[in-house]
Formats: sequence, C-alpha cells, structure tokens
Amino acid sequence: MYQTWTWLAFLHWSYEPQVVQRLLPDSLQVHTFEGRAWVGMTPFFLEDLRTPVAPALPWFTSFPETNVRTYVRGPDGREGLWFFSLDAARLEPVLVARSTYALPYMWSAMTVERDGATVSYRSRRRWPGPTPAVANITVEVGAALRPQEVRAFDHYLTARWQLYTTLGPVLARSNVEHEPWPLHRAAVRELDGNLVAAAGLPEPCGRAGGALVARGADPDQRPAPTGTRLTRPNLAGGCDRGRRRRQDVSWSWSRVIRPMVGLLPEGSTGAPGRARRRLQYRPPGRRGRPARRDFCAGRPRA
Repeated sequence: MYQTWTWLAFLHWSYEPQVVQRLLPDSLQVHTFEGRAWVGMTPFFLEDLRTPVAPALPWFTSFPETNVRTYVRGPDGREGLWFFSLDAARLEPVLVARSTYALPYMWSAMTVERDGATVSYRSRRRWPGPTPAVANITVEVGAALRPQEVRAFDHYLTARWQLYTTLGPVLARSNVEHEPWPLHRAAVRELDGNLVAAAGLPEPCGRAGGALVARGADPDQRPAPTGTRLTRPNLAGGCDRGRRRRQDVSWSWSRVIRPMVGLLPEGSTGAPGRARRRLQYRPPGRRGRPARRDFCAGRPRA
C-alpha cells in the first residue's frame, strides 16, 4: 500500500511504563526513553492512497487522519509502533484497513486547515466507539531542523519503520518504508479533546512534549512530499500462540467487509453521495463555490 503524508504533527505525553504496558499484547514490550513510556497523537493529511497496481482515485485517496500510538519492542527486539486508534475521514479505507490489517481504524468527521505557518486539525469520531471522541489541535510551524539538530529524543519519536497488529490471537507486523521526515520545531497553540483518554489511557497531564511537524511540499519550491509504503502484515517473530515462523497473511475482504456493512450507523449505506459531500476536504472558492485545492501549495487546481 502506497500513500503520501503531509503536514504531520507529532504531539506526545509521557506515562509510567506499566500504565501503557497493560494495554499491549503480551508479546510486546513498551519501548521507553529515559525510563518513561511515551504516547503520541499524530494528525496529518493523507494523499495518493493506492495499491502498487492501481492508480490513486480522486475522492477515495485523500483525507485527514489522526492516530494515537505508542512505541514498542517486538518479541525479536525490533522497535515499532502500536496503534490505540486511527481516526480517518473516509469510510471505505477504514473498512479495508480494519479487515486487512486488523488495525483499530475509526470513521470520523475531520478537517485540516492551513493558514501560513499555522495548521489546524479537527476530528469528531462517528463510528465505531468509544464516542464521543474529539480532537481540536492547532500548531504553529517553526524553523526547520538541520540533520545535526535532530536529537535522540526526536529520532525516538519519529523514526519508526514497522507497526504491530494482531490477526486474531496472532501478533503480526508490517514494514513502513519512507524517507526520513523533514522535521520542524512546532508550538502548540490549541489542544483540546479526549482521543488519548478514549484509547483507555489516563487523561494526559500538562502540555504536550516534543512537538514536531513534518512538512509537505513547500508552496514556493514544491519539493515532493514524503511518500510512504506499507507492506502486507507478516507474522512477527514471536506471537501470542508461540508461532515463530514468518509467513504472509492474507484475508478475504469480502468475508469481512460484507458482515461489517450491517454494523454501520443508520444512513451510512443508503445515501453515500450525501455522506461523501460532508466529509470531502473542499475549501470554499473565491466566489463562494467549492474548489478543488492543492493542499500543499494552497492554490486551486485547474
């Protein structure tokens, strides 16, 4: 699976390791930094979601997303990510990700707005629960970090190359391949919501630490945003049932998605066009008309 992430914000809070460990599978151990576990909330704008053999569809493949995650070590000692929740503004990718990767994706009403150096993220969960689960975040992007300015803590928070999930009782992992993030320091101007608490963790105390932003394309120079490739889930080196051999895991989407359709909120399948219009990222045009907008450049597309 290929995708492009732009204007990715990293907000983090520290916890006692045992508080986070109780929410992890037995095969995973919390990966601490200087004796503390860290939980991150990472809102961003996703574009060009596609498979290796299919082009990106215009409506299906661009939407905001906000993740709540922590940092772990697998049975073989490899560092990775564990996601408590992943809120996304497109229902179809949510269903696919829940069925193929068994990740806790949630369907949410979301927006991402950029005004100069300020980026605002809004999220309100729709399905499934727990609800209500909301997030209102505004960050101001600061100076870019040169490679020598990236601290060990910054590297710990952002340089993760695989994620863990569970396929039933089996622990699995997927590789995440991308170039190093072009990081900027960031100042948090607004932070309100309960996504971390909705994941089963205590309400964060104090200000978020380690605020960073990975920018997308510059509006003037327009370098290519950082692309990301997510591989199929493979069985991890040690799983909850003791299976230690590595093999590909594939699921039949039709066997999983079709039963899930009956669990959707009332009205989700009856009038898809109406629901889609509400979730589309279509900022108003100059004359009051909706306009397709190049998110990174901030200019309307022809």
